[in-house]
Amino acid sequence: MLSIKYLGVDRNIISPDTLLYITFFFFGIFMSGITISWNLSSIYYAPSMEVANYQAVHITLTGVRGIFAPFIGYMILKLVSIEATFIVSSLFFLFAGVMMLRESRK
Repeated sequence: MLSIKYLGVDRNIISPDTLLYITFFFFGIFMSGITISWNLSSIYYAPSMEVANYQAVHITLTGVRGIFAPFIGYMILKLVSIEATFIVSSLFFLFAGVMMLRESRK
């Protein structure tokens, strides 16, 4: 529940149900934007005569990631810890972000 405990007030500002509806509303808006940008990203970066090839590689690599990543994550979870799983995942996201930043400067 959303409250202002740190200001000395321990009263609920928003009920849990209302907070849930608000968060799912924003979640829906943000996920629709992510889905559209994910589907259009390979089309945006591809030369006009290579759009189909870029989209095919994009979808294929997404499928490969979808096949292997859960097993690798589960292996890290069982061999090390859940924290290590999230750390490895965060490092992959950071690496991808750095690569995209470098690519956008070209």
